[in-house]
This record gives sequence, C-alpha cells and structure tokens, in this order.
Amino acid sequence: MTRQTKLVIPKKKAQNLTDIAYDSIKHMIIYNEIRAGEFLSENVLAQALNMSRTPVREALKILASESLVEIHNGIGIFVRNITTREVHELFEVRSALECAAVKSFIKNVTEEDLAEMEKSWIESKQKLEDGIEVSYEDLAGSDHKLHAMILDKSDNLIMQDIMHSIRQRIQRIQALSISKFPYQAVTIQQHLDIIQSIREKDEEKVKRLLAEHILFAENNVLKDPDFHL
Repeated sequence: MTRQTKLVIPKKKAQNLTDIAYDSIKHMIIYNEIRAGEFLSENVLAQALNMSRTPVREALKILASESLVEIHNGIGIFVRNITTREVHELFEVRSALECAAVKSFIKNVTEEDLAEMEKSWIESKQKLEDGIEVSYEDLAGSDHKLHAMILDKSDNLIMQDIMHSIRQRIQRIQALSISKFPYQAVTIQQHLDIIQSIREKDEEKVKRLLAEHILFAENNVLKDPDFHL
C-alpha cells in the first residue's frame, strides 16, 4: 500500500469491525487507489483503520473469496491482477445477463426508478458542459446502480445469483472503464439513451444500446495505458 493512499471509511451504522475493514479496503481496490499486484500489510491496514489485525484478516479473506485479493501462504497478501482474458469474459457474461434480463426488467421498473437514475446522469452531464470536474467515483456509482437495477428488477433469480457472485469483480472493472475524462461525456450520453429506451419500453433497442455500451466500456479498459495485465 503506497504512502499516499488514504483509507476511506464508509459511514454506516451497526457495522462490526470486519464490515468496516471490508468496505474500506474494497473501496480502495475497486477505485484503483491500491493498484493491482500491490502488497497488503495486515499491520499497516490495522493501524490505519485503528483496529486489531483480526477484523482486517477476516475482511481480506472475504475479499479473497470475491477474487479481489490473493492470499499466498508464507509470502503475503496482494491485490489480484486483472488479465485481458478476465476483462473480456466478465464483460461477455455481463452483457449476456443484462440483455437477457431486459424483457422482465422493463415490465417491472417504475418511472420513479428511471427518474431517480436519470437525475444523476443529467447532473453529471451539466457539470461537464459547465467545465466542472465530475468525480469518476460518482459516475462509477451511478453506472453500477443502473446496471445492478437491470438484474435486481428482473424476474430471474438464477441470473441475479450469478451476477451477485461476480459483481465485485465487475464493479472494479466498471470503475476502470469510466475513469478517463475523454470517455465520460460519451458514457454519460450512452446511459441517458439507455434510460430513455427503457422508458419507451423498446426491448430490442435497450438490448442493442446495452450491448454497444458494454463493448465500449470493455474497449476503454483494454486500451487504457494504466491497465496492468
């Protein structure tokens, strides 16, 4: 963990120490504040979080089960690298699941859901047009909420379970795909177009726009010079 890294401790009530450690470390991994391949010291993390090593160790075990870190006995714990193959396969699965969920999703989603989601994207678009910096964490959060909603509001529980099992890995790559300024205006408009097509209940258009957007995001990750294989 680099000296400049600052731990972000999400403010939530009724969390135990393992939850706090898990959320804090996961946040840094997903938003690339701790880089792929970087060594994670239980002692350093425990001191930074003002807790003992036990909850940190338990949090790291959970993150390992989600394929965000790797535990090498006798060597140490490291942030898991992302390979080109993994990026392609995760985006491929994500595209297949989301497009398959569209039919029931557009029947279940409400105008209130869409209006709330649309508001955050319109605000981000306005900021860019006004020359105001848009936090890529905010954009990544809005992106995650929209794509998660497509599965969560579908009627297929099996697809929801599959997505849940890989959601943390996908969220990490989503954050990478949306982090570069040249692509922010494009991805904002893509999401607004997707929301409008959902509002119109145009199933085939939603599927097409989703597939195009997910492929665009995949390509952004793979051509990013900061992406480490």
